Amino acid sequence: DKYAFYADYGLQYLVFPSTLAFSPTTSLYTENALAVKGVYYAGAKEKYSDISEDIYNEYAVNKGLIKFGCNYGQCGETAYWTYDTAEKCLQVFGSGKIENAPWQEFAAEAEKLLISDGIEYIGDGVFSGFTSVKSLTFGNSVKTIGSGSFSGCTSLKTVIFDDALEDI
Repeated sequence: DKYAFYADYGLQYLVFPSTLAFSPTTSLYTENALAVKGVYYAGAKEKYSDISEDIYNEYAVNKGLIKFGCNYGQCGETAYWTYDTAEKCLQVFGSGKIENAPWQEFAAEAEKLLISDGIEYIGDGVFSGFTSVKSLTFGNSVKTIGSGSFSGCTSLKTVIFDDALEDI
């Protein structure tokens, strides 16, 4: 339905499985579309159908928001992740705690880790062994980083913390 997410003002991320015949003309019609920070589609770009040039340019070209071929999953009760193979970027979003690490298959290739606003706790060892990660950015809500969370990140060059951090 064209209005599936209409007026969902808090909507920030959309993650669609590859089994969906993805159509942003129906999925992205929202009054507050400018607040959307990411649209992740597990399928290939070729399956991206029924798209208007205006919407494609607004989301994919101008803002880089639509990502194709992404891996995704859940890593806590209300925390989720996506891995963009083209950008070699693992992003965690949602809220609360990162409690498990279902992304270990990408540990050797990921170069960027982004922990978005809303995540407050990073569990013990969840990013250990990410040997290719060069940059790590925390959102403004991370308060606690668990033991060994980033151990073995031997290529890490840049870490950006926010004022919210209370305990490492």
